[in-house]
Amino acid sequence: MKKATLELGGNDPFCVLADADIGKAVDCAYKSRMGANGQACINAKRFIIEDAIYDEFRDRLIENIR
Repeated sequence: MKKATLELGGNDPFCVLADADIGKAVDCAYKSRMGANGQACINAKRFIIEDAIYDEFRDRLIENIR
């Protein structure tokens, strides 16, 4: 047998629940999406954010990107 590395695709979701540390989540979201200028196949492509924190997460992520 030979060792194999497979690119399995998918949409690489990034999920954040209401009890998350928003600051850490925003920092990780930024890094996971912007790694390699957003060109890596393993970068987060879908952000799934719980309704209770969506607005705050969105605003802080946009500010981080700017």
